[in-house]
Amino acid sequence: MQWITLKMERKFIIPPTFDLPAIFKDSSVTTPLICILSPGSDPISAILRFAEEVGMSKKLDSISLGSGMGQRAEEFILDAKTKGGWVLL
Repeated sequence: MQWITLKMERKFIIPPTFDLPAIFKDSSVTTPLICILSPGSDPISAILRFAEEVGMSKKLDSISLGSGMGQRAEEFILDAKTKGGWVLL
């Protein structure tokens, strides 16, 4: 990290703030939001809160992708696609 700070700038080692409303503006029905998680990050509460704020909490399905859950996740995605919902995997 010191090398990056010396050769580039400190901004390249500081993770950006998770600003869900701003990120959401960049999404569309064909451009989903994809969060790549790092150790210690957990955007789930922020996503659930944001869904409540924009009136989507009742159209949000959430599933943990574990053994055998792929089929159920696919069903959630297809359902959200046809009914206009959100899926949190």
